Amino acid sequence: MTRRRMTRTDLADAIGMKPASLITRLSGRTSWRVDELAAVAAVFGMTLAELLGKVHPSHASISEAVAA
Repeated sequence: MTRRRMTRTDLADAIGMKPASLITRLSGRTSWRVDELAAVAAVFGMTLAELLGKVHPSHASISEAVAA
């Protein structure tokens, strides 16, 4: 978030979440739902797999990464 000059409040607003709810997820006190993670990925212009670190840049597609 820092690189994009986005505050936690900005991110919470962008994904339709209350700032307090975002903080509990960022701290690990509450688990993320898949739809919430997908929304975060979209805000940062990446796929859910990229956000979660499952796709190496050398892979041409997500399906290749899953098959590897």
